[in-house]
Amino acid sequence: MWIPTFKMEVPLYEKKHQDLLNFLALNKYPFVVYRQPGEIVDHLFIPSIVETLTSAEQLSGREGFLFAPFIPNQPFIFFSHPLSPPIVSLMQEPMPCEEDFPLESERDSHAQLINQTMDYIHLGEAHKVVISGIFRQAWGGPGTSAKLYETLCTLYPEAYCYLAWVPGFGLWAGASPEVLIRWKNNVLQTMALAGTLPTANNTDWRLKEAEEHNWVVAYIDHSLRNHIGHQPEIKGPEEIKAGTARHLCTRFQVQSSQTQALQAAFALHPTPAVCGFPQKTALQFILKNETHKRELYTGFAGCVSNHQIDLFVNLRCAKLGPAQAYIFVGGGITRYSVAEDEWDEINLKRATLSAALLPTLTTTQTYRNDIR
Repeated sequence: MWIPTFKMEVPLYEKKHQDLLNFLALNKYPFVVYRQPGEIVDHLFIPSIVETLTSAEQLSGREGFLFAPFIPNQPFIFFSHPLSPPIVSLMQEPMPCEEDFPLESERDSHAQLINQTMDYIHLGEAHKVVISGIFRQAWGGPGTSAKLYETLCTLYPEAYCYLAWVPGFGLWAGASPEVLIRWKNNVLQTMALAGTLPTANNTDWRLKEAEEHNWVVAYIDHSLRNHIGHQPEIKGPEEIKAGTARHLCTRFQVQSSQTQALQAAFALHPTPAVCGFPQKTALQFILKNETHKRELYTGFAGCVSNHQIDLFVNLRCAKLGPAQAYIFVGGGITRYSVAEDEWDEINLKRATLSAALLPTLTTTQTYRNDIR
């Protein structure tokens, strides 16, 4: 088990903080509540300082929590100096945020985009492109944020579960199965997570999933050797389960400094698992043809300190509005893809957040107006 050893002390989140969590979400204060995979403790990070940074180098010697968007080389949000829950009176005023919510994907238009993507691949422009879609679902609203977060943790104990209000992006929640990097004791760990089938049947892995997975493995191996300087130890692939889906997973481990680990994280992102391969041409196609902005979906988030780094790819996530949640999901398109199968795959992935959102509809919104 990966045991956190941060020198930075992030306060624990406990049941008595439910009203506070709902208050923060309703009033749009920056915060993140999260649980590491396989852990039983939760942390509530209410930053006293929120910054917009632009490079891995700016994180040198810093401790805090970062949120990076999907598009690489864009500014990212960094929380630092966490407040203890009883001291929320020190918080700044709520940050202004003009929230923009995307349109829901439709089956026919999604199939059309998949076929367009396959034409692009057959022309030799890319081997794989990850295409995302959005599903809209009713939920109980920000006043039920504590219920949503706790349900995610209950349903997906092996995932990285979080709920956060992030300046410039709004309220988000997720349960990600994918590590970008973890670093501790001068050892960097990462994974290639690509290739998806339902857990409900015993279908064998096909050439489509194997090829899709192998591109991610090759990309990560090459990137680590370039940025770390020597060959990583590679184990896999193995099959892992994430909600209603199962995936192929190959794990990497290599000696590195903290600086190398941070540089590797930003160099790896976005991997072929969430963007495509080659990265440049896949990204160009996505930015030109997807009709929505991914925002934090398929970006990455997590804690950074001088002793440990835990960054996770922001998968199985949703942007949360006043009464509707917008679930972001995606699938890798290759020459072997079938449009109908790809629609089924994103519906399968949708179920992760959908199952956690439903209980919020029968939960009474709770929060105190006198928190401050």
